Amino acid sequence: MDEIGEETVFIPQVSNTNQIHRQSYNNQHLKEFILWFLLLICLLLLAGPFTYHLSYSVPTVKTRTSARHVFSEGRALDYLINLTQYGSRVSNTRGNFDARDYLISQIKRICSPNKRHIQYELELQNFTDSQHNQLQNIFVRVSNTLNKSRNIPSVMLTAHYDSVEFSPGAGDDGSGLVIILELLSNLINDLTINFSNVHLIILFTNAEESELQGALAFITNHNWRFNIRHFFSIDSISCNEVADLLQTTSSQLIIDYSQVARPRTNVILQKLSKWMPFSSDYDAFILNNFRLGYDFGFLPDGYTYHTSLDHISTCKQGVIQDLGDNLAILIRNILLENNQQLNNMNDTDPLIYFDILSRYLMIYKLSTSVLIQKILIGSIIIIGIIRILFDHIYH
Repeated sequence: MDEIGEETVFIPQVSNTNQIHRQSYNNQHLKEFILWFLLLICLLLLAGPFTYHLSYSVPTVKTRTSARHVFSEGRALDYLINLTQYGSRVSNTRGNFDARDYLISQIKRICSPNKRHIQYELELQNFTDSQHNQLQNIFVRVSNTLNKSRNIPSVMLTAHYDSVEFSPGAGDDGSGLVIILELLSNLINDLTINFSNVHLIILFTNAEESELQGALAFITNHNWRFNIRHFFSIDSISCNEVADLLQTTSSQLIIDYSQVARPRTNVILQKLSKWMPFSSDYDAFILNNFRLGYDFGFLPDGYTYHTSLDHISTCKQGVIQDLGDNLAILIRNILLENNQQLNNMNDTDPLIYFDILSRYLMIYKLSTSVLIQKILIGSIIIIGIIRILFDHIYH
């Protein structure tokens, strides 16, 4: 009986010791979890501002005294100041006519001093909008006088010069206009470019705010449309943050875009752009099966969009320089025929892409992405099973 009594007293002591051990083990794991969680929060607090700074940093602004073949935000802002002094540029209004005349005068000024074998053709395309107003698109084609062929491919830069009522249109789309004017001056003054194998076309459309009527008039009635190989559409919601590459006609064009100084794009923007409630001239051009096209735009913080607040004071310093530098690299490569993606525009295996801190563009195929996801899912399952087995064996 004494031995039995001793055994009954001893068993609860073992059970109590196991409970204490388990509670201590659980408390230790809880403390480790809390410490790791706090460490993660600290890392995010430190990495967040640093990542934001790198992703949205802009280059040093080039002054108006910079060399003519170098993109200068200073000169572009001079254009923008003069352009926005006319107030809103609603189609068929005095502000719209004044803006048209100003753009024509600047095109003539930019093209006039050049003495190389370069030819400039300035045209105005008349068209009638849905309200029976007589409107005009502005064209200029830059070519080489030594090459008389009529079938030379062209690269086209386009923006619209009208705006909505009451808005001076500094961002929408004055920013696109002045970037293209400065790029026109840069390319004409670049002695490495002679426009003999690829012509340059500048198109400033009217009535973009009225259902893209200017762009539609071009793609249906103008002969220059047949030779366009690449086009760049620049539009804006605001101009207070850096611009992104919103979409392309083929994901293969991203390979050429990866050569710019600060790539800013991802495949999600390509999908979101199709769901956005507004359209741009880019949408009109893809209706005409223009195969090689880029759509650039300033999107974030669009509180000034189509309002009287869309004036030059809301433009963040450096954002025009940023987009101008990227476009200059991309367009020069096309004019010098250094681009690589002319023969392979097939999107049967689309590309997945995203920029890393606006410094490097990560690109891989959709099939590769599917394979990576399968490997990750399999790895997670295997690691989970190994962890469960290890816990059972160890404890």
